[in-house]
This record gives sequence, C-alpha cells and structure tokens, in this order.
Amino acid sequence: MQPHQSMAMKAPSANTNGTSAATALASRTCHRIHDALEDAYGEQFTILPRHRRAVLLKALMVHPARWPENTALLVRETLEPRDPKQHVRQKDNIRRFLGYGVLDADDAVACAGDRATFWAVGMLPSEQSAVVEIPIPTCIGGQARPHGLWATLAWFTPVQPGRRSYRSVRLNLLDPDHLATLALKSAPGQPDHNQVRRGTVLSRRWEGSRAPAVTENMTIRLVVQRELDQGMPIDDPVPYGLAVTLSMPGVNEVYSQVRQRLAPRPRIR
Repeated sequence: MQPHQSMAMKAPSANTNGTSAATALASRTCHRIHDALEDAYGEQFTILPRHRRAVLLKALMVHPARWPENTALLVRETLEPRDPKQHVRQKDNIRRFLGYGVLDADDAVACAGDRATFWAVGMLPSEQSAVVEIPIPTCIGGQARPHGLWATLAWFTPVQPGRRSYRSVRLNLLDPDHLATLALKSAPGQPDHNQVRRGTVLSRRWEGSRAPAVTENMTIRLVVQRELDQGMPIDDPVPYGLAVTLSMPGVNEVYSQVRQRLAPRPRIR
C-alpha cells in the first residue's frame, strides 16, 4: 500500500466591508490601546473612572486616522466642484466618504523616538474651558525640516430625542498659541474645521517645514472649550479625552526630551 499523503488545504479568503467589520476592528484596537496604557502608566491609568478611560480610548483610536492621498484625490476629481477655490466643498465631499480617514491600528499603540504623544482627561462643566499645556522639546528648534502637531478631542454627551441636533453638548478645540513661532499652519489634507464640529470627536492637524523658534522650557496651550448647550441646558459636567502628538521625523530626541520635561521632580526638604 502506498503511504497516505495529506494535502494541506488553503482556507478560502475574501474581502468584506461595512459597519459590522469596522466595529470588530475598532473594538480590538481599543483593547490594544487600553493594554498599552495600562502597561505604560499602571495604576495612574487604571484608577481613572471607566467613563474617562472610555472617552480617552475614543480619542486615541481616531487620533492617527488620515485621508489616503490617492483616495482623497479620486473623490476630489470625480465630484463637483473641481475649482480649487471651492476647497471647503471639496473637503466636505471627501469627509462624507472618508470621515477622518483610514486608521492604522499599529500606529495607534506604537512609540517612536521622533514623536511624542500626550493625553489628558477631565470633566468640563457648562460654559467652562480647560487648558492643557504641551512642552516643546528644544531639539526641534532651528531645524528646517517637516514637523507637525495634531490633536484629537473626544467627549460624551447626553442626547435629546426628537431634536435634529440631538447631541446636547458640544465642545471645541481652539487653535493653540505660538503656531507662527513653531512655523506651523493648518494642514490641507483634513476635514474643514467647521464641518467636524457636528459630532463628538474633533481632530485638528498643523504642519510646517520651516525652522521653529523654540526657547528653553517652552510650552504651548491647548484650550478645550464647552460651548452653549444645544436646546435644554445640561448642568452636569461632561467627560472629555484629549490626545496630542508632536512630531519631527528624523529627530530622535523628541520623545526623550519631552519625557524628561514631564518626569516628576524630587521633592526638596
């Protein structure tokens, strides 16, 4: 008898799309982000109330999303208007198809020496604002090379059924100070600022290639502002999460210098 030979069968595969698949991928990415934060910060992160951790995961998951250049160009060239002066309408068409863009799950949890990501959580009362200060590393000063700053704000809001604007609380992220000093301006490949204020996630990006002017112990201020409530006023504070990344590709001292600035200093008796 001939010896039995087994043949390995290749499992069939197929592509799919839709909200069911996206939900599974998003849930898995949130688990990975949570595990990374727990490993990095330990109890400092795990003692946060669950709703604050949840809104932070929401911000960090959207944070690395980007418009694919080829896809955005296809939408821009296919749909009207094609006039470059109508860039706001063009961005709105791209936003309808792509939202904030494609998410790289690995990028959401990865670290790199040439970038630093900050996060903050809090509760914001009615018509109040919160200030988050971001330290600027001196290593990026005087270097004429591409660099960027991007920030993602997420929050939870009570809903009001029966209203067209059913989200009753709206937050806003103001332009940071010192943008000109850091040689930064609003990045073109992102949704228009007014268009992204319709949901509960707001992401902004600023880019530049000229040399920033950085001073010792320099910081920039990001202001999270709660605007007038839509419809019936909400007295309760709402949770928010903020993710901010500062990057200058090729300058590997960015992360280490920022971490040194944020390290707690020993108490002097």
